[in-house]
Amino acid sequence: MKAEKRNAGIELLKICSMYMIVTMHVMGANQADAIHLTRNELWYIALHPVFNCAVDVFALISGYVQYKSQNKVKSVLYRYGVVWFYSVVITFGVWFYEHEAVTVSDRIYAFFPLLSARYWYYTAYMGMSLFASYLKRFVSGSSKNEDKILLCKIIVVSTILPFLKDYGIGMKDGFSMWWLLCLYMIGLYLAKYEKEVIRRKAVIYIGGGISLVLISVTELLIGLLVQHALISENYRGLFDKYNSPFLLFYSIALFLLFMQITFCARTYRVVIPLASSTFSVYLIHTNTAFHKLFIADRFTFINDREPAGMFAMLLLISFILYIACTFLDLIRKKVFALSGYDFLVERVLNVTGTIGAKVFDYYDLERK
Repeated sequence: MKAEKRNAGIELLKICSMYMIVTMHVMGANQADAIHLTRNELWYIALHPVFNCAVDVFALISGYVQYKSQNKVKSVLYRYGVVWFYSVVITFGVWFYEHEAVTVSDRIYAFFPLLSARYWYYTAYMGMSLFASYLKRFVSGSSKNEDKILLCKIIVVSTILPFLKDYGIGMKDGFSMWWLLCLYMIGLYLAKYEKEVIRRKAVIYIGGGISLVLISVTELLIGLLVQHALISENYRGLFDKYNSPFLLFYSIALFLLFMQITFCARTYRVVIPLASSTFSVYLIHTNTAFHKLFIADRFTFINDREPAGMFAMLLLISFILYIACTFLDLIRKKVFALSGYDFLVERVLNVTGTIGAKVFDYYDLERK
C-alpha cells in the first residue's frame, strides 16, 4: 500500500537525477588537461548546468517526500547498513583485484564511512536528519505569513549572500549540511503548498528556463575570459554552484515538471524498483576505490571526438555504468534478504530503538 502512495513522477526524477550525477562524474574524471579550452570543453561548460541541478533536486525530494510520510528510525539504520556494506565490500573487492588502487587509509576508512565522510552527501544528509523532524513539525504548524518570511530568509542567507560574497555562512558552495537543510525546508514548503505552486507553474517554468540559459551563457563567457587571462580562475562556477540562486530556481522548475508526471500501472511497476536503487548507484560509483579503478581517466578517448559524438559516447558510457550499478544493487538486495538483514535491523531497534528515536526525534511521531 505504501508503494501506491508514491509520486511516480518524483520517482522518475530520482532516476534521472542520479543518471545526471553519474554523467557529471564520468565527464569530470575524464576531461583532458589543456591550457586552452577545446570545443568539447566549451560545450561541456555550457551544458553542465543542465546536469548540475541533480544534487539540489535530491534534497528537494527529501523534504517533499518526508512531509507526506512518516519518519522512521528503521529507515535510517537500514540505510547506514547499505552504506557500510558498499563501503567495505567494494573497497576490499577492488583491493583484492588490484592492490595499488587502494591505499591503507582507504581500507581503514572503509569501515567508518560516516565518520570519515567517504560520501559527502550521505554525511551531510545524516546531519540534516538530526533536525528533519523538528523542521517538519514547524512547517506543519506554521502560518502562511510565517512561511513566506522564513522562506525569503532562507533564500537570501543561503543563496544570495554567498553568491555575492563569502560571509562565513558555511554553505561551502553547497557541499554542506546547511545547504541540504535549506533545500529540505524548501521541499517541505513545496509539499505543503503543492496546489498553489502548481497554479503558478507557468511562471516557475519560465523562470527556471531563463535561469538555466543565464547560467550556461555566463559560465561559457567566464570560461572564455579565463582562457584569455582577462579574469581570475576563481570566477569559474560562480553561477553554477549548488547554492546558486539560479540553479535553485531551475531545480525547482524541474522538480515541478516531474511532480505532475503520471504513469500507467505497468510503467509504475518498473519505475519504483529502479528508483529504489538510486542511492546505491551513488554509493557504488562514488566509492573512492571503484572510481579510481573503473572511472577516472578510463574514457579520455571521448575527448578526441566531435562535440556531438563526444556527448553521445558520454551519455552511453554513463548509461552502461548506471545499469551496472543497478544490477549490483539487485545482488545486494538478494544478499540482504537471504542473510535476514531486515530481521537484524528489527532486533537492533528492539534494543536501541527508543534511544535512536530520541536522537532523530522520531519517537513521538511513531507513537501516534
